Amino acid sequence: MRIIIKTEGRRFFIPVPLCLSGVGVRAAMRFAVKEQLSKEQKKSILQCCKVIKKSLKGYKGLHLVDVQSADGDEVKIIV
Repeated sequence: MRIIIKTEGRRFFIPVPLCLSGVGVRAAMRFAVKEQLSKEQKKSILQCCKVIKKSLKGYKGLHLVDVQSADGDEVKIIV
């Protein structure tokens, strides 16, 4: 996945591997209140994350987010 940010004549390019999405989900679940998520819910969230990662591999180049502000700032997230 690629995150591209254009602002005031500068362009930032941040490559984000899909394998980091699982790490992010696990970190978010660790900081969630224990009463909010049961073990079964955590397992189902991780399974959904794996399925989504596998399905996104077939859609390389897909624009997930393409936002432009009135100031000319722009953010794009591309698979």
